[in-house]
Amino acid sequence: MSNQTVQYTRAFEENISALLDELKLGIQWDRPSILLAIYKSESVKEKIEQALKNGLEEMGQQTVVIKIGKERPNIFPALLQTTKKEKTVFFISNIDRGGGDNDKDAYRALNINREFLVENKIRAVFLLSPDEASNLPIYAPDFWAFRHRVIEFLGSHAAPKNVLPSGVLIWHAQQNSTELHAAIKEKIASREKLLSQLSTDPEALSARSELLYSLGHLYWMLGDTSNASKTLTSGLKLAQKYDLPHRTWFLNGLAIISYEDEKYKEASEIYQEALELDSKDSFLWLNFSATACALGQNLRAIEMGHKAVKAHPSSARIWNSFGHIHVALGKLDEAIPCFKKAVELSPTNSNFALSLAVGYKLTNDVQEALRQLKVAQSTRPRWLEACERILSGNKAGGMEILRAALRANQIQKTEIERDPNLHLLLDSAEMKSLLA
Repeated sequence: MSNQTVQYTRAFEENISALLDELKLGIQWDRPSILLAIYKSESVKEKIEQALKNGLEEMGQQTVVIKIGKERPNIFPALLQTTKKEKTVFFISNIDRGGGDNDKDAYRALNINREFLVENKIRAVFLLSPDEASNLPIYAPDFWAFRHRVIEFLGSHAAPKNVLPSGVLIWHAQQNSTELHAAIKEKIASREKLLSQLSTDPEALSARSELLYSLGHLYWMLGDTSNASKTLTSGLKLAQKYDLPHRTWFLNGLAIISYEDEKYKEASEIYQEALELDSKDSFLWLNFSATACALGQNLRAIEMGHKAVKAHPSSARIWNSFGHIHVALGKLDEAIPCFKKAVELSPTNSNFALSLAVGYKLTNDVQEALRQLKVAQSTRPRWLEACERILSGNKAGGMEILRAALRANQIQKTEIERDPNLHLLLDSAEMKSLLA
């Protein structure tokens, strides 16, 4: 099997999983689910229907297929006639074949009767061709506004688009992403020495646990995820064996490493385990939210993000990361208030000011974006200068400043790779060029 085929298969399975997760939540909370699945060919459409049907049968749900035609442009009589709607998921297709004026009767029927779907808690997957998906917001704008989720099955590039860099996730350790490698290496050497000299008596177990966590985090900052994973795993085993505190801290670190390795499902499972141990940990909820976002579980991502904010409303780090999750989900109007709150809580942190500036840039308010940068206080003026140039439209100039800083060891590649703001300011080709 070629790498391209593997990527496509993984993307297909992840998309099916995302749809089933949305439907499962709808069933669990007794609420409607209006989902749109965009397919590239009839064979893919049939594959989507079969995969969903298999998953839904395991949930005890029946499926009803409704194909729109000139004789039946309106789906709502068929919905009304179906008994046990609470145990049914509808597959609706051929929306472009509804007949009438310009073959748009089906769109008009959806637009007029959209509230029926919500009021009757209908759970439906609308299977759309790319043309139908393009027409839907034009000919049925009110129905379009009612949608809960859009999933694209359009080939090898259909993998989730909401993946944020790992810098959005929060460690329980005090983070200083600007620390240079030489300083980090010195700290690692110092802690390794302390660990080797530490007594093996039970009284020293807590200190050993704390050292292992600190070392794991430092190795991760250095970009050495192999040693980070080994160290955190050792710490977790120690904490589990002797029932030491902060077991969830080790789990969080291991989940972040899995996330960075693009093992989002594995990271999600680790967060579920950690939250069973401590359901009030705001950092766990926030990181679980980012992981759900990467898996395409949009509703879950927002729900978990709100839990994180509610658990720790005074955390600027949480507000800033939640803002980035909103950006990834295309919710800019909700992202900017999050960034503002982070700046309000931590006005001297230039990273939060940059997040707010990027938010304004994405809404095409470049003047306000640049104003935010000018008032930002920073110990890294070159970094801010580079971002200011990029925000102003001078990407080449900004990237050259960053390259010069890399050559002078003033910043590290891992810092660029993990920074969510740079990932919004630069496309993937530009990031690759910067890190080459």
